[in-house]
Amino acid sequence: MKTIDLDNAGRFDFSASPTKIRLSSALGETAVSFDFGPATELKTRQRLGVSALQETLPVWPVYVVKGNGDVMVVYTSLRFTRNEQLPVQGPLMMSPPADDNYGLDACSIRCLNISPPVVVIATCEGKLHHCVVMATDDDDLSISGHSSLAPPPNASIYEPVAEPTLWVYESVELELSLTTTDIIDDRLIEDDFTCPIRLKKDPCTSTRYHCCHGAGVHSVALPWLSCVHRFLTAESNESSLPHNQECVVEHLVCTKPLPSSPAAPILGLDIITDPSLSPSLLTLTSDFEFVALPLSTKCSSLSEPRSLLSDSPGPAVTSPLRQLNREPFDQHIAKILLRSSSHPVLKSGPKSELSQQECFQLLTRATQVFREEYIQKQDLARQEIETRVRILHEQKKQQQRDISTLSQSRNILQDKGEGLASKLNSAQENQEALLRRLDQIMRKIQSRVPMLSDAEKHMLRELKTIKGNLDTFAKKLQQVKIKQDFQARTAAGDRQGPGSPAIQKGQINQLRGILTQEGEEIADLMKKVTQLKMETNS
Repeated sequence: MKTIDLDNAGRFDFSASPTKIRLSSALGETAVSFDFGPATELKTRQRLGVSALQETLPVWPVYVVKGNGDVMVVYTSLRFTRNEQLPVQGPLMMSPPADDNYGLDACSIRCLNISPPVVVIATCEGKLHHCVVMATDDDDLSISGHSSLAPPPNASIYEPVAEPTLWVYESVELELSLTTTDIIDDRLIEDDFTCPIRLKKDPCTSTRYHCCHGAGVHSVALPWLSCVHRFLTAESNESSLPHNQECVVEHLVCTKPLPSSPAAPILGLDIITDPSLSPSLLTLTSDFEFVALPLSTKCSSLSEPRSLLSDSPGPAVTSPLRQLNREPFDQHIAKILLRSSSHPVLKSGPKSELSQQECFQLLTRATQVFREEYIQKQDLARQEIETRVRILHEQKKQQQRDISTLSQSRNILQDKGEGLASKLNSAQENQEALLRRLDQIMRKIQSRVPMLSDAEKHMLRELKTIKGNLDTFAKKLQQVKIKQDFQARTAAGDRQGPGSPAIQKGQINQLRGILTQEGEEIADLMKKVTQLKMETNS
């Protein structure tokens, strides 16, 4: 076990009496609450003669709030020895600064483990401050130089950690007792009731927490965290901080409905996260009764009646024609129906007695909330839906007229297309006829040219060559015919005479094959000559 004294530079005085009242306690400079933040890593310093490889040490920052509103940071780790610890940082600078340091009666602190971390500070007056933890690059704010507490000797082996800054994004004041009006002069009844507020994280979502105090239970959701995360992680300047986007506060349970009612503090609060059951908030009242309320599980659920994590209500609804292209219509209706305030479950103490006038005040307040947050918004949503339906009907009629016009245009285009197709066929036929006539004209013109072209000269040479071959073939044919006649006479004389034939039968067959082949070649040549003559004459 290790004890860290925030007022004595980490050195705890065991000789001090625990019953002795210190001056710091009287001034509210003692720690009243703490919470762990997301883990970070420390690097060891580079030393001479040691390898350049740096070792990392996981540490968990502990945010501690004092009664005067000062926030301190203590770093802890399981690997720390008894005498080894990091110096205490703080009080942290809060920006923008305030004269009263955002309240002098802080009572609770919680750190939402998201990126970036968000620290919630609660005061006994019912105020909540949402602070975004921002890192600083100023070397003067490191724990080695800025901290007023002297660091221990062993802490120098680690690199200095820059002291963070708390950027106060928004401050909200809870409605501890119900705000009612006087029956006589309709003035608001002020309530100076103060009590400590305990903060509890919601395990279902990291962007929601619950407040438990002597007058009831509140739930707070932070829908602007996603925009802040995009702004801090964006590489370009296109992203911007959210404008006019606030937290969503819902009053769930009220145990002190009127300023005159006795306080009935909530004894316990927890969230049921059983998968077989829906997420519920379970509270224990002062008379030992349990109250279970359902919780929303989605961060952007706008349609559920008890949406705790939804966008804040926007300005007055503009023209539906513009809204059609801006966002989906269901989200637009959900934003209209979103409630800025709610009527909590009333659970007064067993000794609370209300007069008829006080009951009438509560009834008037509940009636006003239901009228403003339910009936009026439902009427506005109904008007938007009727306007949307009328616009859609007009658009449907216009689209039907456009469809009939397009059908007529399609028929006209089909008729024109058929006429153009027939004209195209006629134009193609005329084009082919013109090409044939042009070919004939070019041939006639070429035939009347006094000088021969290269093709004609080449053809003339081929014709002369063919004519020479024909003369040669004619002579050979004549010789073959003479030989054939001679052989025929010789064969006839041999048949008449008693002697044996001079030519054998195989020789005769061979001669016939040769003659047949030469006759076919001559016939082919005659056909080619005839064809060339016809082409030349044409």
